[in-house]
Amino acid sequence: IRERENKKRALLQAQFIPFSAFWLRSSVVSVLISLISDTWANGPHDIKLIF
Repeated sequence: IRERENKKRALLQAQFIPFSAFWLRSSVVSVLISLISDTWANGPHDIKLIF
């Protein structure tokens, strides 16, 4: 009985992990885009200091 519960749990985790990974990736990308747009708004001389 315990093995069946573990298999069900593993299946649920396997279905949930790709969704959470996609959400995490999209949130990180949005944060990076906002940071880049902020540096461009400040001016090109600030970008030279960052790099």
